[in-house]
Amino acid sequence: MVDTSWRVGVVSFTDHRSTALARERESYLRERHEALVSFVRSAGFVPIDPLAEMRGPSDAIFGLRTPDEVDRALSLLRDGRADCVIIGCWHWTDPRLPVQLVTELGAPALLYAEDDPAWAGSACLSAVGGALWESAASEHALSHRRVLGNMSKIPPWARGVCSLANIRRSTLLMWGGATSLAGSAPDEEAARLQRLLLGDVRDEPESVLANRAERIAAAEPQRIARFIEWLRQGGAKVADDGAMLTPQVLAKQVALYLAARDRLRELEDEPIAGVSIRCQGALAKQWGVTACLLPAFLPFACDSEGPQPIVPTVCDGDLKGLLTCALMWLVRPDTPPLFGALKYLGEESLVLANCGGASVYYAHYSNDPAETLPRLRLAGQCMGIAGAAVGGYDGHPSPVTVARLCRIGGAYVMQLGRGTSLQLDDRLKSRIGFGAMWPHTAIYMEVPRELLVRVAGSGHYCAIAGDVSAEMEAACAAAAIPVLHIDSAEEMSAFKAGT
Repeated sequence: MVDTSWRVGVVSFTDHRSTALARERESYLRERHEALVSFVRSAGFVPIDPLAEMRGPSDAIFGLRTPDEVDRALSLLRDGRADCVIIGCWHWTDPRLPVQLVTELGAPALLYAEDDPAWAGSACLSAVGGALWESAASEHALSHRRVLGNMSKIPPWARGVCSLANIRRSTLLMWGGATSLAGSAPDEEAARLQRLLLGDVRDEPESVLANRAERIAAAEPQRIARFIEWLRQGGAKVADDGAMLTPQVLAKQVALYLAARDRLRELEDEPIAGVSIRCQGALAKQWGVTACLLPAFLPFACDSEGPQPIVPTVCDGDLKGLLTCALMWLVRPDTPPLFGALKYLGEESLVLANCGGASVYYAHYSNDPAETLPRLRLAGQCMGIAGAAVGGYDGHPSPVTVARLCRIGGAYVMQLGRGTSLQLDDRLKSRIGFGAMWPHTAIYMEVPRELLVRVAGSGHYCAIAGDVSAEMEAACAAAAIPVLHIDSAEEMSAFKAGT
C-alpha cells in the first residue's frame, strides 16, 4: 500500500556566543520548540524531533549551535524518515547552521518565527532565509517557505510537501498502458514525470483483469451475486434495457471490478497510488463489456465485501490525469478524487462527466453507501459493445478544488482553481444529449467562460471535495512546477502558451 503518513521534522537553533539573557533565551527556545512540536502532532502529522533525544530537561543550552550538532540532528531526521523540516527561528543563530541542515537533508524547509518583539525572531527568520537564497545550495534552499506568527499556515504546506514525497515513492498502475496525445511516446512522458514527480509507472495488459474476471465468473459467482444484491438493496436503480445492459452484462462488469480489487490486494506490498483502465480497446473486445464499474467503485471506501481502500482511478491511460488525482488524494486520503472529461463549459461553470463512471462518492459527497447508492442509476452505455454506465446523480453543493497537470511547449504546469459544485438544474439536464447516462458534476468558478476555453490544457480534468489549493501549491513549488490559477481571470488573461 502507498504511504499516506506525513512525517515532519522540527528543529530549533540558538546563538553559539555568550550573550545576555542566555538562560531566559534557552528557556524561551525550549518552550516555543515544544509548543511547535505539539502543534504539529495535533494537526495530524508525525513529528520527528531530534532535540527530544539530543537535549535533556536539565541541559542549559537547548537549540542547535555547532556543525557537529547539526550532523547529529540530520542523522536523527533521516532515521525518522522526515519528508520536510520546520526550522524554529526563535531569536538568533549563525545562518550557516540552518543552511547546512537544509542543504544536506535535501527536503523542503519552512522557517517559522513568532511575532514577538521581546525576541529577535523576525531578524533570525530574515537572515536565515536570505542565507538560504544566497547559498542556492539546493532547490529547497531556493524554494523554502517562511511563516511569521501564524501556525495555521503550516499544515497546508506540510501536507502538500509530504504528499509530494509520498507520490515520489509511489507507483501508478496502468492497465492497458499509458497514452500520449502528441509530442512524445508514452514511455518518454512517463520517464519525464518520474524525474519530476513520480516514483514509478507499472504497465499491465488488460488481459490480467479479463482472465481473472473469467475465473471469478466460473468459480465464484456468489461474489458477483452479492455485489449486485448490495447495489439493489442499497437503493441503486438498474435499468435493464435488454441490449446494452442485461443481467449477464452486469454480472460480467461486476466480475471485472472484483478482478481489479483482487489484483490490487495481490499488489498490496507495492505502493500503488492509483490505477488507469483502458476499456474501449482490447479489454472490451476480450471480455465483451466496458469497465465502467472500476472508475465508479475503486475510488470508494466500501463495497459488498466490506471496507475497501480508496484507489484513485482514471480512464484512457491518462498518466498526467492519474498523477493529478493521486496527488490530491494523498493530500486528503479519506476523500476519493473525481476524474472526468471537460464535457461542457458554461458561463462561470464547467461540467465534468466521465464516459461511464466516476467515483460514486460524488453522488452525495459521502463514502457511506446508505447515502450514495440510492442516488445511483445504472443504465446502458451509449458506446462500446455492452455495459452499464454508473450515473443518475446530479451533484451536491460543496467546495471543490479543480486541478490538472498539463504539458505546454515541453514544460509542465499545474492548472489549479477553487470552485463550488452545484446541483445540475433541469434546464441543463434537459439539454444533455450524448452521454446522458454518465455521471455529471457541475462546478461553479467565478471566471468568464472564454478564459477557461483559452487556457484549457486537456480534455480531462480532476477535482476533489474541499479546498486543497494551498497544499497543491506547496507541492508544486517544491517540485518547481509553475501553477496557473484557473479561478483567476487576471492570470488566465495574461496566459501565453510556452511562457
